[in-house]
Amino acid sequence: MTIRLAGGMDVVVPEPSWCEGVHQQGQALENLFHEGPETGLIVATLRGPVEILAAALAQYPFRTDVLRRSPVATVLLDGAWYELGSAEVRELAAGLVAHAEVLRGMAEELDGFSGGGR
Repeated sequence: MTIRLAGGMDVVVPEPSWCEGVHQQGQALENLFHEGPETGLIVATLRGPVEILAAALAQYPFRTDVLRRSPVATVLLDGAWYELGSAEVRELAAGLVAHAEVLRGMAEELDGFSGGGR
């Protein structure tokens, strides 16, 4: 893929297979990033569906910080995007599984109330 950098120079950059191929032209090389498809959990509410935990693969292959050039998962948490490595993604997934059990227990408790909630 060819990207036009700030200053008008063109550079050919290899594209990872997971990248959606949408790149902003006219930026500095260190700001170029690859992004995969975003996925999130849709929660049905009385006010309509809400997406939580949006996540995607991302990579800034030309960052000035060489140690941060590898692909990461970007996850939307509390209104901000966080970059997580594989160990952190596994930790997040384990936390979600544990929290799912808490939510299941809450649902069972609601079932004990008259009418079972909604």
